[in-house]
Amino acid sequence: EAAYLQAIELSPGYATAFQWYGNFLSRFPHRLDESLQYLRRALELDPLSSIVQINLAEKYMHLGRYLEAEQRLDQLAQLDPEFVAAFGARADLAAQRGRFDEQIHWLQKSAEADTGRLTHYIPLMWAYVDIGDVEPLAEVKRQMAQINEEHALLGVADVVSAISTDNFGAALESARWAHERMGRPPFFYVIFGYINMLKRDYKSAREALEVALPEMFDPAQWRLALEEKPDNGCYVGWVMQRTGDAQMGGDLIRASLDYLERELPRYIQHADRYPTEACYLALGETEKALSAIETRIDHGHWAQWWFMRKMPLYEPLWGDPRFEAALQRIQDDLVVQRANLERMETAADF
Repeated sequence: EAAYLQAIELSPGYATAFQWYGNFLSRFPHRLDESLQYLRRALELDPLSSIVQINLAEKYMHLGRYLEAEQRLDQLAQLDPEFVAAFGARADLAAQRGRFDEQIHWLQKSAEADTGRLTHYIPLMWAYVDIGDVEPLAEVKRQMAQINEEHALLGVADVVSAISTDNFGAALESARWAHERMGRPPFFYVIFGYINMLKRDYKSAREALEVALPEMFDPAQWRLALEEKPDNGCYVGWVMQRTGDAQMGGDLIRASLDYLERELPRYIQHADRYPTEACYLALGETEKALSAIETRIDHGHWAQWWFMRKMPLYEPLWGDPRFEAALQRIQDDLVVQRANLERMETAADF
């Protein structure tokens, strides 16, 4: 932070310094408004910058101010209609609002406009899982292989496919292959941790999470950890509970819940998009968990809804009439979305 501030002092007309500092500040929810101020200044200095416009839209999304994000992206579409990063931003916005048909549409446009870049395809696969249609996954992977059949992301594609069919052992093997292929990046240990949770191998999940998220295992760092990764705390605490640390796990869960419900809503709108039901389930409070799920669905925060069908943490809710009714609401909407996506694809072909 000191280096960014020094850069701004030395070059007060350098838009990129304001842009990058604004992006840095956005890592901390309580500084998102401050982040917007620096990004607006960057845009004043460079009003034709498409990437600064994208960054502003992203910050509005982080703040849960979806209409403002959409307006910003609409303005950018008029100024730079072929800017590929804008397609990805529109896809992110659609996902946050539970509009997977629109998300898939924009991700397809990204892939078509930026041929050869495989990074568009993994979010596209997850979007198909979210919309409840896994049939296209094989075709998406085939397209990826046509671009580069040796790329490590093909292993990640196999992870998505395996998780979608509850083959968690195969998902883990594919993740390990991709991890090696990529040079063993540390962030992959989050993937290992969650796949092992799905496999009910909590010891292995903990070992992976201790590598990926060491700050979650140090109470002195919980505040910063929750600011940067507010959706991980309750799952890590639950794994702690299942691996001999019931006290610390419970303390982390309660700290996470306090942050998600009491503090985070002071900084952002739609704070309920973060899964507080996981915290309540880990504490054995199923009624509060059901209420949290119903609220999230009321607000369209459906991304990875299927996770609740697969993660053992949610097992106490399986078969509960309120839980099944809540997920049925999503299923009913996804029927409409799949039909709408088919119409969009037919129109594009025509």
